[in-house]
Amino acid sequence: MTYPPPYGWNPDDQPLGYPPAGGYPPPAPYPTPGMYPPPQNRTNGMALASLICSVAGLVTCALSSVVGVILGVIALGQIKKTGEEGRGMALAGVIVGGVVTALMIVGVILYFVFIVWAINETSYDYSNY
Repeated sequence: MTYPPPYGWNPDDQPLGYPPAGGYPPPAPYPTPGMYPPPQNRTNGMALASLICSVAGLVTCALSSVVGVILGVIALGQIKKTGEEGRGMALAGVIVGGVVTALMIVGVILYFVFIVWAINETSYDYSNY
C-alpha cells in the first residue's frame, strides 16, 4: 500500500541525499580564546636528569648522585631564567643527590678508619722475642 506524499511535497525540490529544504543548519560559533586552557610550559630536561641521576645514585651507591647535584643546580638556574616547569624535580635531585653523596663520603671515611683500626689490632710486637 502506497501512502500519498505529504501536502506540498514535490520530488524535484528535494532529491535523495541532499539537505532539507531549509538548508544546512548554521555552523557552530568559533570558540573564543578564553575557552581553551592555556598552553603548558615545558619541563626542564636537566631537572628530570638530575632526579634520575640522584635516585640512581641512591639505588646503586654510585657517583651518579654527584652528577645529579650538579645537574640540579644548573637546572635551577635555567628554570629561573626561562620560567620552565620542573623546579621541584631539580630541588629533589639536589637534595637526594646531596644526601647520598654525604652518606657515601661518610661511608668511605668509616671504611678507611676500620681498615686502619684492623691493621693496628692485628700487628704484632716482636720486640719481646
